[in-house]
Amino acid sequence: MKNLLAFLTILTLLCVAAAQNDSASGQQAAGAAPVAGSQLQTGSLIYAELSKAIDSKKAKVGDPVVAKVTQAVLSHGKILIPKNTKIIGRLTAAKARSKDQPQAQLGIAFERAELKDGSQVPLTSATIQALASAYSLDQPQSNMAGGGAGGSDASGMPNSHTGGAMGGMTSPMGGTRYPTNTSPGGADTASGTDTGVPAGSPQLNANSRGVTGMPGVRLEPQSQGGLVTVDGRNLKLDSGTQVILRTQ
Repeated sequence: MKNLLAFLTILTLLCVAAAQNDSASGQQAAGAAPVAGSQLQTGSLIYAELSKAIDSKKAKVGDPVVAKVTQAVLSHGKILIPKNTKIIGRLTAAKARSKDQPQAQLGIAFERAELKDGSQVPLTSATIQALASAYSLDQPQSNMAGGGAGGSDASGMPNSHTGGAMGGMTSPMGGTRYPTNTSPGGADTASGTDTGVPAGSPQLNANSRGVTGMPGVRLEPQSQGGLVTVDGRNLKLDSGTQVILRTQ
């Protein structure tokens, strides 16, 4: 009898251990658990570009929005979100222009970054600080390296206070630099409205606000994401549209 009880006890313990292992493996496979210490520092900037176009004529609230990180994001001196990481969000507003609705709208909220190992970094406090028209990305530098030639701020003025010929603005995480804005035009930082000056190949920097390279398009940053609007026509954000997110 004692041997039978001992056997049953061992069998029960083995079953419990197996169940725990299966549960942990399932969570890891699903990427349900965020990275340990995965919170971004307040003021962290995420440079990204849209992976797919968004058209107010076809879009619906709740549609997924996918973007790709174009520069590694540091937190506490370490890379938390590598370059090319996918960030996932959704549309919070989608209105096409119509007779009764002359203003087209697209509301975007990014929710998380999905790392290649299946882990996640939450972005629920990330507001959209700036947008720029799509262009063929050929960055001469990243958050991990200092500077390129000259630059301008979001208003198109020389960016002497951000390092001049030595590169961009110092990262809030310290020790790295963001790229300068080489666009000859840019956004009106007070109103968040594009100035309409041809932007060529705009590059956003830490000082950029509003919209660059998309005349008439406006950006209203929100606590999570932002609302993009335009009057008198439908709104389309092309694949490759540049985005800066800032954590609050």
